Amino acid sequence: MYLINAIHFQADWQTPFEKNDTRNQTFHTPRGSIETAFLHRTAKMIYLSGNGVTGVALPYGGERFAYFALLPDGEKTPREWLAEQKQSSLFDNISAMMSRDADYSVELAMPKFEAGYGDSLCDELKKMGMEIAFDPQRADFSQMNEEHARNLYISDVQHKTFIRVDEKGTEAAAATSVEIGITSMPVSEKRLILDRPFLYGIMDLQTGMPLFAGIMENPAAE
Repeated sequence: MYLINAIHFQADWQTPFEKNDTRNQTFHTPRGSIETAFLHRTAKMIYLSGNGVTGVALPYGGERFAYFALLPDGEKTPREWLAEQKQSSLFDNISAMMSRDADYSVELAMPKFEAGYGDSLCDELKKMGMEIAFDPQRADFSQMNEEHARNLYISDVQHKTFIRVDEKGTEAAAATSVEIGITSMPVSEKRLILDRPFLYGIMDLQTGMPLFAGIMENPAAE
């Protein structure tokens, strides 16, 4: 038996990038430098700065959702920066930064990319307190079958995501599958070049909740 939760997001930028301005540029991955396509635009934008990062927020049409990209200051990696943040308020802080007005004229260059990710969430969920649900001897899902037998347990939780960022906008999707097994039991000029690993995501500006979030380390990876 499977319980599947899925989300699909597709939206155009409020102001699209010009294809004629897309050109190859160097991106510094953790394993070395590569050449990949970068989107370019110079315009008024929501410029994000503070708490050890600089970045930008790009709204989609309708203005309820926006894409964000955050570049840690200095030589710090996104993972190192995230490790220093209070997880309970991380996205609240990012959402607050994104609520600013587009007061800066920003020269932006960011990679065009497609990214996918898949993994089992079993270990993470067990650490969060769900150990019993994965244990065939202790799990109790007896209300989920007609016989009310205690012979069900969660055997796996798979999570997969996909995101594409290009000149037109963003398409993203995610699905989580829970497998149930059975046992015998002021205006200024800014410049932002996202040419090294950065944190990115899609934020619901109305609720302050992220729909997607990730770390971009290699925009050319398949």
